[in-house]
Amino acid sequence: MDLEVDLSQVPPLMPAARLSPGMVAMVPDVAAEQLDRIGRSRHRYEAELSLLALCESLDENMPTEFTSASADLNTANILMLVIEHLVQTPSPSVLGLLMVAADLGPVPSRRMAAEAARQLKAAGVQPPRWAHAAPLKMLRAWGHGDRVPDEHSLGVVFSYGHREHGFVVPFAGDDLGFQRLKQVWVQTPELVDQSRAAVRELPRLRSVNYHEELDDTNVLDRLREVLETGPEASTEGRPDFRVRTYLLHLRARQLAAALGEPDVEASYDLILADSIERGEHAIPAPAPTGYRIRLTLEGSRPQTWRRIALGNDVTLLKLHEIVQWAFEWQNVDLYSFAAHEMEDDDPDPVPGARLSYTRLGSLLRRPGTSIAYLYGDRNPWLVTIESEDAFVPDPNVKYPRLIEVGGGVPGEPGEADYVDEVDLRDAGIGSAGTGSR
Repeated sequence: MDLEVDLSQVPPLMPAARLSPGMVAMVPDVAAEQLDRIGRSRHRYEAELSLLALCESLDENMPTEFTSASADLNTANILMLVIEHLVQTPSPSVLGLLMVAADLGPVPSRRMAAEAARQLKAAGVQPPRWAHAAPLKMLRAWGHGDRVPDEHSLGVVFSYGHREHGFVVPFAGDDLGFQRLKQVWVQTPELVDQSRAAVRELPRLRSVNYHEELDDTNVLDRLREVLETGPEASTEGRPDFRVRTYLLHLRARQLAAALGEPDVEASYDLILADSIERGEHAIPAPAPTGYRIRLTLEGSRPQTWRRIALGNDVTLLKLHEIVQWAFEWQNVDLYSFAAHEMEDDDPDPVPGARLSYTRLGSLLRRPGTSIAYLYGDRNPWLVTIESEDAFVPDPNVKYPRLIEVGGGVPGEPGEADYVDEVDLRDAGIGSAGTGSR
């Protein structure tokens, strides 16, 4: 078929010319093998499992020192090179593979696959019958857990175009109270039901543990939280179940669409998108950047502020600790952050589930931009955090470094006569509570 697909708007993250010869040489073989597997598929679910197996194989062969974000980035890049190779010989099977890849995997390769599929369809290529996303229906689901310790599991069985399959998803609360994935098992309905029977046989203590049947809205709410928060921290490298989260995320998104609910976001997509925007995939990698920020306690009399040098970028969770340190607070109350999605918009609260991986540098992109920090529940402090400058950190200096101090020590939230009443609506923040203690 004489057809040229233009993917210049969604290029690979790292062109083949900048990759190792071995990695480039494997692309045609990977493409041929995947196309062969897809060609033998008789159902969309089979094709999804085939692509998931490829992603798991790629991840397993990544260097052990790679972070999850680095592994996702390299997986995405290899998939994008495979897509570039496949569209050189377009066919119905290629389109079928692209339609699956547009839904499953890291977000950069999903975007490229979606654009390539769009162009093939516009040119008149017809996909295989199995390639269209099948109707999703939740058949049954259960939840089980212990409140002490804060550990839970979710079992769910879906019908996907009359193909039944399920997931068992253990998760646990972290130090901030957010639920984090511990494992993802893709299982047959029979195994999900066996897990359900097993947990129902466990001793029942009304005040400590529970077992309940769940409807599709309950399931979506739980999947939304654990996918956005991400897996629990591990000292043993990348979680072995991480790639299976791609399929769980797809089912959560399909369930949300079926219920007419907002799309479900996953931590691995958000982290990878931020990493790409910050140029961390570049060769050579960008030099470390330090930030000079000013913390201003709004409404304080006299005005109270701190100027701080940060030796590198930090997460909002770490920034919370730095603000507490700078004002000599004791971290005894609720807190939250609010940031602008767009420059002209009012700031919106940053979901608490994202504090552990949302980085300051992704919110304060240039000098003069700011975010808000709210500390306290009933009579909170409102702190404006403004970026003043970026600099190359001195390796001989210990950061964070308190540079200048204005005003005294404000004490904990609720102390009288220290701050004027602040209208939090002016800052675009609602009430406290998106963070934790």
